[in-house]
Amino acid sequence: MKLLTFFLLLLLLQSCIKTEIKTVFDNKKYLLSLCDKKKVYHNERGSYAALETYKDSLKNYYVFSNEKSSYLLYKDSIEFYPDEVIGVKSSRNTKDYDNELCHFFQKLLDTLDKLHITGFSSEEGEIPLTLYMKSGLMIQYIPDMTKINRDPNLEEYRKSLKEIGDSWYYIRKSYGLRAK
Repeated sequence: MKLLTFFLLLLLLQSCIKTEIKTVFDNKKYLLSLCDKKKVYHNERGSYAALETYKDSLKNYYVFSNEKSSYLLYKDSIEFYPDEVIGVKSSRNTKDYDNELCHFFQKLLDTLDKLHITGFSSEEGEIPLTLYMKSGLMIQYIPDMTKINRDPNLEEYRKSLKEIGDSWYYIRKSYGLRAK
C-alpha cells in the first residue's frame, strides 16, 4: 500500500512539473517582459516578501509584510525615483504611494501564482531570468549557452540542465542559483 501511495504521488508530481514547464513555455515572451529588471522573493515562512527593481546600476528595494493574505509595505530603499520599472508615480511616504506599491505587488504575485511561480530573479549576465516554481523546479532562460559551457566550475550544473526549447531550461533547485 505504501508503495502504491508513493507511486501515485510520484505520478502527480511529474504531472505538476509538466504542467509548470508547459505553462512557462507557452508564456515565455510575456514572462520575459513581466520579469524584466525585477526580482521577487519570499522568506521561508512567507511572512515577508521583497521586490527589487533595477535601472542601470541603481536598485530599488521594497519589503512587504504578509498580513492576513494581503501584503503591506513594510519598508523601502530607493535609489531612483519615480520607479518607471513598476510605474509608481505617487509621492513617497504617502498613503497613495503605499497603496500603489501594494496594488502593483499583489497583482504581480497573483499573476505569478496563476503561472505556478513562487519567485524570480531577472539580472544582467549569462542567466537573465530564473523562475522558481511551486514544484521545486527552477526554469531558466539562457540565451547564450556558450557562456555557461566555457566555465569549468559550472560543469555539474550544466549537466543537470534539461532543455525545454528556445533557450529555456529547467533544473532542480538544489543545483541552481537561488534568489538572494
